[in-house]
Amino acid sequence: MASHVYYFDRDISTSSGFMSSQRASSDAINVLEKWQSGHAGRASVQIHEGEEIICAELHFDTADQLAGEELGRCCRQFGIRLLTKADYLSEILRRTAKPGASVDVTWGELGPALTGGNNYERSKALAPWVIENGRTMTMGTVAGNGGYAIHSTVTISRP
Repeated sequence: MASHVYYFDRDISTSSGFMSSQRASSDAINVLEKWQSGHAGRASVQIHEGEEIICAELHFDTADQLAGEELGRCCRQFGIRLLTKADYLSEILRRTAKPGASVDVTWGELGPALTGGNNYERSKALAPWVIENGRTMTMGTVAGNGGYAIHSTVTISRP
């Protein structure tokens, strides 16, 4: 059994994404449901759901040769963009490329993209990633044991 974490958000470069009247998260849930129904060995666990983005861990048999292709097809059908963890972090860097630019994300959305097996380890990976990429950050309340509350806002900025 293989598993990977992906982010799903709106793809406005497609007609289905541009014309959709639903929230991006609703269409992303439709993608996951349709993808799972395509093969008995597929499953997903939502890690984070916001209005505009979902983070989910997808599970599938290693013998399922069509898992990736069908996931892409489902995303295109519903106008959803599929992002790896690296893609998601790159998108934050792209959105904060200009001096003075900033982006607000919740810890529940950002945390799964960082290296570490639990929230404590991921929280320790956040500051080095921010510094290595020439950004600054502010964050909400710390929630015990060095982790952050799921709904805490993390603001990443370019000085």
